[in-house]
Amino acid sequence: MEFLGMRVVRGPDWEWSNEDGGEGSVGTVVQIKSVTKSFITQSIVWVQWDSGEKEHYRAGVDGKYDLRILDSSNGGERHLFTSCDGCQRKPIIGFRWHCKEGSDYDLCTQCYLSDCPHNGRTFERIDNSGSIGVNVGKRWGSTKLEVRGLFRGAKVMRRQDWELNDQDGNPNLVGEVKEVVSSNDEDIKDSVRVSWERGGQTNNYRVDLKCIEPAIGGSYYREHLPPLVLKQKKLQSGFKTSDKVMVELTSKQLQESSPVLDEWNADMAKFANQVPDTEISSTNLNTASVAMNDDATAGGENADLTTEEL
Repeated sequence: MEFLGMRVVRGPDWEWSNEDGGEGSVGTVVQIKSVTKSFITQSIVWVQWDSGEKEHYRAGVDGKYDLRILDSSNGGERHLFTSCDGCQRKPIIGFRWHCKEGSDYDLCTQCYLSDCPHNGRTFERIDNSGSIGVNVGKRWGSTKLEVRGLFRGAKVMRRQDWELNDQDGNPNLVGEVKEVVSSNDEDIKDSVRVSWERGGQTNNYRVDLKCIEPAIGGSYYREHLPPLVLKQKKLQSGFKTSDKVMVELTSKQLQESSPVLDEWNADMAKFANQVPDTEISSTNLNTASVAMNDDATAGGENADLTTEEL
């Protein structure tokens, strides 16, 4: 499944206040970075929120999941031989919602979240074509939240990193989202059409805008959406508990390897290129961690491995 371009909301382990614009606010996955922490390759997800903020989040790091996938259709997953019994669209793109009671009945995400018939029946969510469904229960009685962001009627302005000259008229102009559209011939709505005030043009955009007045774009059942999960790869360390180790990095290299996960401690610099009273403290030999004296902390060597961008 392709995660770039997916629309997301805050997830089960969210602890970042309202930098997303508040619960129910929507963002787009725009970048994925892989880093190595304590001999585990982990992935950090960068999200451009419709409210204008861009931040990075956990998608399995330390067992934490900051995001849920609201709509996976931008990931390109298609259920080729299944049509939606709500809108009759075939194939179903993104999540397939299958009724587990009675006749063969399937819904696309838009119809499922729009409370199409059988609201009191048990459904399962099928993430990929051919995969085993995940039981999500009944919509009736589940926590239901409004979704807000770049939807029809939202008031918008250009973001600070705008690169489209003055097609909006000028940096201070306000525009209005007229509709959510497709950026190509695919039946995937991944852009918005905006009309700018005072004679500005009407154009299509993806993540070039920020909401100053978000619009309601429907609703979702919080616990029915899956967390955004990226696979974590364990690496063989070759260490055993209580081994003495040497940090083979300069102070600068050690500091540069830490910002992605915000784990730099100034006291760590004193251990660069020397053998301090430092030992392996993890009993898991595949994910060995380092314990340092003098209250310094280390999460192991962090290094950017790959970067994917939208």
